[in-house]
Amino acid sequence: MAVEIDSDNKANLADLIKANLGNSVEFSNGCWLSLEDDNGIFWGECPYGQNWCCNSDDGYIETILNWIAYWDEPRTETGELVELPKDLETLAEGDLNEENVLKLAREFDLFKITEFLDQVDIAFHANKFTPKDSFWHELSAVLDIRMKR
Repeated sequence: MAVEIDSDNKANLADLIKANLGNSVEFSNGCWLSLEDDNGIFWGECPYGQNWCCNSDDGYIETILNWIAYWDEPRTETGELVELPKDLETLAEGDLNEENVLKLAREFDLFKITEFLDQVDIAFHANKFTPKDSFWHELSAVLDIRMKR
């Protein structure tokens, strides 16, 4: 079982990492890390499940902090920084919720449906927002209705 650490807690992040040496930790941004020394290496995964590692030498804290900060930004699976569309960017600044995303789903350009869904997922991830399971069914219904018009 992994210890959960809030990656937004920048002031205490280094201390929390040090306090959990020997444990597995899961950061709120989706990164996972085993702080058990494996022949001089700590192994982990980014939010998309890709392997990552760093040396467990004296500089490990700074390396891990940089890695966590990197994945705190909204990124694609390949690590590219994502520019959220203005509508979703506005929501990400404080009004990101199921109701507002459904409202946008009723208005966006249908030719960009895949891009819209990807951006919604990235906006949720970037803001550590987990919608209810029913949200995805509701969103699907809204899009189905729009596609049939």
